Amino acid sequence: NKEVFNINSTVDYYNYKNSKDTINNTIVTINPNFIRTGEKYHVNLGFTATMDAFVQSKFYFYPNVDFSYNVFDNIIIPYAGITGGLQKNSYKSFTDENPFVLSALTIMNSNKKVELYGGIKGSLSSTTAFNASASYSNISNMALFVNDTKELLQNKFNVIYDDATVLNILGEVSYQELEKLRINLRGEYFSYKMKTELEAWYMPQVKLSLSANYNLHDKISLKVDLFYLDNQYTKTFVTDASAPTGKKAVATELKGTFDANIGLDYRYNKKLGFFLNFNNIANYRYLRWSNYPTQGFSIMGGLSYSF
Repeated sequence: NKEVFNINSTVDYYNYKNSKDTINNTIVTINPNFIRTGEKYHVNLGFTATMDAFVQSKFYFYPNVDFSYNVFDNIIIPYAGITGGLQKNSYKSFTDENPFVLSALTIMNSNKKVELYGGIKGSLSSTTAFNASASYSNISNMALFVNDTKELLQNKFNVIYDDATVLNILGEVSYQELEKLRINLRGEYFSYKMKTELEAWYMPQVKLSLSANYNLHDKISLKVDLFYLDNQYTKTFVTDASAPTGKKAVATELKGTFDANIGLDYRYNKKLGFFLNFNNIANYRYLRWSNYPTQGFSIMGGLSYSF
């Protein structure tokens, strides 16, 4: 009842066709773990073996170790661990993040060689929980978006890859009162050290978010989302006669962004519902992606029906 041994296995097949090429990628992962839980502690010891069958088959091994200790009645729980993994990049994952990418992309998987992490989590009361952590990662082939300079207007984005080390500091506080009210405040700080590129393009150093959801008798739901993204950098080029190509890459700063959205849902019955969303209520025009100013204040309403 205290010791568990398990083996997780996944097979992920991906096929991508465009006008220039057809890509087949298969990722096979095996993850054995030994888990022991005591009165105060929880230990997970294991590793992950991954085969990446892309252009050439490659094999990766990652540690998977996690330890936590309940100091006092779930109020203070320090934890630490080491892990890693292979992240599948695909056309869908890129367009989910940036819908303005080219249709023909060079696709490579990102390899998180190792990630060290540690932190403290726990509860301040029966309704309030917190989590504070820091992590350090070593990543090869991290995907970055850059403006496609081959086009005259440069209104499409290409994907390039670079090796990086990433420091992440996270703080989070959540409040939940039964199923009626949920509030979550989250802040993250990132520090990127790139091997070749000047900056981690379009990756802000600071992310802040506040989300709240109020549920009234499972009929009316009110949602509020606020978020802030710190200044970020885009890769641009300036004329430089001393450069081999006559142009030099420079980092151009984009201002930080703030957005606020409110949503209202009304559930008439289990099948039929109505919604009304107020987006960017501050009517703040900002550039999340270069050459693409976001839409200002907008209202969208509609209905949903489940069969």
